[in-house]
Amino acid sequence: MILGIDISLWQQKVDFTLLKKQGVEFVIIKCSDGGALDPMYRQNYELAEKAGMIIMAYHWMRPQISGTRQLDTILLANSGLNPSGIFLDIEQAGANAQNTVGPFVPPQEISNKAKAILNSLKQNTQARLGVYTRLWFVLEYCLPMREWLWNGDWWIWLAQYPYARGYVTCTWDELIAKWLPAKSAPAIPKGWPVDKQNWHFWQFSGDKFVLPGIWGDPDGRRLSSTDLNFFNGTLDELKAYLENDTAKPPVVLPTVGASARVLVNALNMHVTPGADPKTTIGAMAKGADGKILESANFNGETWLRMQYEGWMAQDIHGRKYMVIE
Repeated sequence: MILGIDISLWQQKVDFTLLKKQGVEFVIIKCSDGGALDPMYRQNYELAEKAGMIIMAYHWMRPQISGTRQLDTILLANSGLNPSGIFLDIEQAGANAQNTVGPFVPPQEISNKAKAILNSLKQNTQARLGVYTRLWFVLEYCLPMREWLWNGDWWIWLAQYPYARGYVTCTWDELIAKWLPAKSAPAIPKGWPVDKQNWHFWQFSGDKFVLPGIWGDPDGRRLSSTDLNFFNGTLDELKAYLENDTAKPPVVLPTVGASARVLVNALNMHVTPGADPKTTIGAMAKGADGKILESANFNGETWLRMQYEGWMAQDIHGRKYMVIE
C-alpha cells in the first residue's frame, strides 16, 4: 500500500520535500470547484513537482452548474500542466457541499452530467481519469452511477473513515507505527456492485490527522489537518499504470479463507488456472459458494481454487464470474 495525501486551498503551505522524505509518494491536488479555479493549485503543483512527487488533480463537481462550464474550468486549471490523473469528485446533490440544504438535483441528472464530463475529458486530456465518491452517496442517493462507474474506464477513489471523530496531532513516524488502519481495504457493504479488491485509491482518514509539514496559513504558524490516502498496489505498479497507456489496474488477489459465490449460470472448474477446455473437470451452478483455498494471477486474470479442488475464473479482463463476500 502506497501512502499519499490530497489537499486544497485549506492547506496554505505544504513542505512537499519533507513529506516525500516521510514516505508520502503521491498528492492529489484540488484544481477546481464548479466554475472556479482553486487559487492554490498551481503553486502546490509546482512545489510537489520539484519534490519529485506523483501529482494528480481533482475537481469538485457542482451539480447545479452546467457540465460544459465545469469541463472548461477543469481544462483551464490544467492548461500547461500535466497531472498524471484527474478525478471528478461526485458527492454533492444539494445546494451546499454538506447536502443539508435543497433544492436537490435528481440522481439521474447528476449521473448523466458526471459521465458527460468524464467522457469529454477523455477526448481533451492524456491524464488517467477517475471518480471520487462516498459509499453512501452511490448506494443511498445516486443509484444511476452504478450503470457506468465500474465499466473499467475510470479509477475508483473511495472515501471511508475507520476512525472515531476528533483530531489527532502526531508525527509521521507515530502515524505509521500507531494510527494506520488495521485493515488494508475499505469495508464494502452489501449492494456495492464490485468485489472488495476492485478499488484504486482509498481516502481513509478524513481530515483527522494533523501532521508536520502541512499548514493552514501561508506563514507556517498553524498546522493543518489533511486527508490521507492509500493506493491499492505497489509504487512500481502505480508508476507503470500512470505511464503505460495500455496498463491495467494492479491485480490484487482475494484473501484466502474468504467466501466466493458464482454469478453465471455454470462456471467451469479446471485442474489448473486458465480457461483451457482440456483442463475442465466439472462446473459450479449459479449461486453456489465456497471458501477460497488459494488464489492466483494468471496473465492478468484472477483464478480461485475452492474447497471443491478445482480452479475457477473470478475475473477475466474485467468480467466478473464470481463475487467475493
